[in-house]
Amino acid sequence: MKSKFDDAMSFDPLYEAEKLTGKSYKEDKGTESLGFLMALEHNEKKRDMLKAMNDTYMCIPYPKAIDIILGSLLDFKVVLRKAFMGRSFSKEDKPHEEEFCILWSPSRGIVIYLESFSYGDGTVSTNTISANFMPYFDLPEASLEEQQKYWDAISELTSHSSGGYVFSEERSKQWRETPKEQPLPPWRFYRESHMDGREGIITKLMNIDMHPLVNFSKDWDGLVDSRSKGLPVRMSFVNWGERDDAGWQEYENRTIKVVEECDPEFKGWFFKNILGEKA
Repeated sequence: MKSKFDDAMSFDPLYEAEKLTGKSYKEDKGTESLGFLMALEHNEKKRDMLKAMNDTYMCIPYPKAIDIILGSLLDFKVVLRKAFMGRSFSKEDKPHEEEFCILWSPSRGIVIYLESFSYGDGTVSTNTISANFMPYFDLPEASLEEQQKYWDAISELTSHSSGGYVFSEERSKQWRETPKEQPLPPWRFYRESHMDGREGIITKLMNIDMHPLVNFSKDWDGLVDSRSKGLPVRMSFVNWGERDDAGWQEYENRTIKVVEECDPEFKGWFFKNILGEKA
């Protein structure tokens, strides 16, 4: 059964408007207008709900978002806060000094990256979550039914996220050759994920942390044995003032340079467990 939080986060005003009118919002202006009004009403209710839950919401003040994360039960610590110069968006705008913040949970291996946005009155511009998951149950003894329940849970808990499964080409070949009626090898169950934390970040993470089947893999097991030796999918610490068309490889290089400036404990963890190197 879905919770009020799940319902609020998955509500699609345009889809609901189309159900009411029986017409596509792309072809009917009345349906489009109704969807817009429903979105305004829903977003206000959702924001009020998240505020009451002491969780993040769209356009939350940047310092408050950091305080909420640090005040959670998920063991977060700040590993770097650094100022950067934001770009101006018109001739009238002058560049503003902004800040980004990296937070890390040593006990769970969760990494959060936030950026401020002064043009939006000091609100949060970016709030992304990077994490790695594994099952609670004993993999060698897991039945196919248990395995499927695990994957269903992962799919539900990380909906609207990007990510991948961490395994080498050799293991990929083994996986493809595993008969469907046999349980998958243990290494197949680790999954990296990149999620949006702008709305309900603590509730999303607590839902995962308390789930009976899913566990955070604090050392990102299996990642250093993956096909690519680069960073996990979309993990980037390049601030919005410096983003350009340099390409993903250059973004990886810039991200690693940022890690070099971080808290020594986090830096050691990152180089060992994410890059498979010695700090």
